[in-house]
Amino acid sequence: MKLNPSTEIVSIEFIDVDTNELISLSEKLNSHCHFQDTFKCKEYFIQLRLDWKDLDEQNDPTLDADIWKKEKGKKVFIKKGPWHHSKKVTNKKTGKREYIFKFESLELHLATKATIGKTLSAKANITDSLSIEHKKG
Repeated sequence: MKLNPSTEIVSIEFIDVDTNELISLSEKLNSHCHFQDTFKCKEYFIQLRLDWKDLDEQNDPTLDADIWKKEKGKKVFIKKGPWHHSKKVTNKKTGKREYIFKFESLELHLATKATIGKTLSAKANITDSLSIEHKKG
């Protein structure tokens, strides 16, 4: 995903701070988000995503969440609550920045690990000089 003309996110993962588990995130065509696979919490389905169009003051994306139940084979989304948007915060114990996602009894502490590609362009002006020493002899 290109963030700007010179910066591309090659890959990104969540790190579960409590278990050190790496959780891969994927892209969807024409989206400005990275998505975690949907997972279950009790009778709810949860999908977390990093929204790169909603950056905080340190240029970290917002953690968005969609939560739904299945009723008669259809997704029934629950009203958005305080869990819908989570900003990255500094963990007072570790000093590291992480997302804290809370929904009912579930609490996840998620850090991110990204591989970023940078495109650099430069102009070079190369000069060459030659010196000749002549000795009589």
